[in-house]
Amino acid sequence: NSKVLLSNLSENELGKLIKNHTEYAIKGLPKDKFKFIEKIRLINLIHNYIDLEKQRSDFEVVETESSTEVNIDGLKFLTRIDRMDRLEDGSNLIIDYKTGKSIKVSQMLGDPIEQPQLPIYAITNSVDSVAFATINSNNCQFNSITKNKSEWDEQIKEWTLSLNNSSKNFQNGVASVLPTKNACDY
Repeated sequence: NSKVLLSNLSENELGKLIKNHTEYAIKGLPKDKFKFIEKIRLINLIHNYIDLEKQRSDFEVVETESSTEVNIDGLKFLTRIDRMDRLEDGSNLIIDYKTGKSIKVSQMLGDPIEQPQLPIYAITNSVDSVAFATINSNNCQFNSITKNKSEWDEQIKEWTLSLNNSSKNFQNGVASVLPTKNACDY
């Protein structure tokens, strides 16, 4: 899986692949109008996402759905990385797929970190950048943190400190309420 292979597919070949994989994904649904509409919706959504992938620089997918146990300052848990790409410069990028609202880069910064998933992946894997790939009916987009080597190293240090502090607090039973701006809307 790479941008080269993706770019070399004809529109007809790509359409057949998307149709076949979509049919496989919804095969358990009862045959009714919902299934027909859902198939059309998914095919359009996947085409939109593939168009986004085609705009990226060269990449090669090196891992998908890889699980590892991580240890954040004594707090151990399992993670599953959606995808890791090797970019044309040899660096690695972790991509996490989101189907809901877009995640903002600012939610991965600060202390405490509002969205710690990618920072956890970044401090526990050998990567040079991280990105959320938002895939939904309204929008397909990438939100990434990519920095030069010294800035990336500094970002890793900041994330490590923040996540270690959060881990210590959790393990010590400190659970202060830190609501986000719209936390109580629903």
